[in-house]
Amino acid sequence: MDPAAAIIVSLSLVAAATVIGLAWRARTGRVRATDTTDAVAGSRDDTELAELLAFADDSAEAADPSDGRGPADADRPAPIVTLLQFSTDHCTSCGPTRRALQRLAADRPGVVHAEINLERHPQLASRLGIMQTPTTLIFDRAGTRRGRIGGAPRIPGLVATIAALQEEDHAVTI
Repeated sequence: MDPAAAIIVSLSLVAAATVIGLAWRARTGRVRATDTTDAVAGSRDDTELAELLAFADDSAEAADPSDGRGPADADRPAPIVTLLQFSTDHCTSCGPTRRALQRLAADRPGVVHAEINLERHPQLASRLGIMQTPTTLIFDRAGTRRGRIGGAPRIPGLVATIAALQEEDHAVTI
């Protein structure tokens, strides 16, 4: 191959990799609304969240939406928003994501965070179509999957989604 052709091929590969990287970066960390008509992407099955929380680590503060009470405090009302994080032991973004989601849950009434280690429960990755960690699923009070975040969440977008779900829940309960 002559030098000019090698340079053209190299520049084409760099350009293609750049475009792919920018597309990946644009999608990562954003809250994607879940299409509730799709059985894989979204679920109206109120038991899905309860089933998934059974896999959550004991250290997570999770609530069981089937009875509307958390395991630690039977008098606490059902959470308005549940942030269910999927992680692995060797994921470098999972620890910071865990701390950020725990902080969000602690600062906002009605929001809880739970975490599932996919290394202990690999069957969930294929069942839920999880291709990267961290991945966070967002559930409303009824246990309906309302959003999904692939990668470390962009906090402003997540806060806006939580606020919208809390406002929606408030409008329904009045």
